[in-house]
Amino acid sequence: MKKQRGFTLIELVVVIAVLGILAGIAIPRFLDAQASARGAKVLADLRTIDSAITMYNAETGDDPTDVRQLTGESGANSKDLLSRVPVPPTGDFIIVRNDGTTKTYQQGATLAYAIVDNRAVYVPAEVGAGTVEWYLSGSSSGGGGSSGGTTITIAPGVTITTTSKGWPAQSVWDDDIYKTYTISAGEVFTYDGSNYIAVDDLTMTKDQAASGPSGTTYGWFKVEEFTGRVLNSTAFPLGTQISNAARGDVYQASDGSLYVYKDGGSWAANPETNSIQWYKIK
Repeated sequence: MKKQRGFTLIELVVVIAVLGILAGIAIPRFLDAQASARGAKVLADLRTIDSAITMYNAETGDDPTDVRQLTGESGANSKDLLSRVPVPPTGDFIIVRNDGTTKTYQQGATLAYAIVDNRAVYVPAEVGAGTVEWYLSGSSSGGGGSSGGTTITIAPGVTITTTSKGWPAQSVWDDDIYKTYTISAGEVFTYDGSNYIAVDDLTMTKDQAASGPSGTTYGWFKVEEFTGRVLNSTAFPLGTQISNAARGDVYQASDGSLYVYKDGGSWAANPETNSIQWYKIK
């Protein structure tokens, strides 16, 4: 009778290694898919609540301050616009914006939906209200801020669409002076007639926000005010640097890309060849 040959130790090690590699590839993708699904639910909930806020305002002429006012559960002028207050998903989640950029949010100790500045927001305990505004451009009230989605001129012949609800009004902190408010890098807004862009994520307290986007009580270098000056390649002959660029100047590339100067140094390089001193808007 012929003796059957089993697997050798080396063969077993190779098989186990291959399975380990496949698992290492598949598991992160599976976890990302779960986080993306949770993010999609958060966005769907926020859009549902935002729609209910709009209907509430149309029916009553007032703005709701509590999500329960939209379910008929809380006080005067409550309306049955939602069957119940949605419950946020547990675990980390990924938000995907229309331009394809993503941001990951971590689960906080307290998960809830709330209304801040007449907008629906997700409230993880560790970062406060407002962070998921990153996914949406939308309206604002008070504080001198602009409404999202408004086309503004940032330099002669150069227009851009605002992307945030604007600089926060002090009323945002009426219910909780200890919470923070976040404006994400790339958000464009108007404040007291001037146009600004965040060139880095900026989280602020009530007192810091009171100084306005040109204030110095927080990392003011994270927000730039557009000067209204537009540069192009002709300003940088033969790729040289220039010494007269100012913070907030805009550079318009030949392919339509826009950059804002954020460095404030004595010499500025062409952002198409060296963008370290510039923030790319689009």
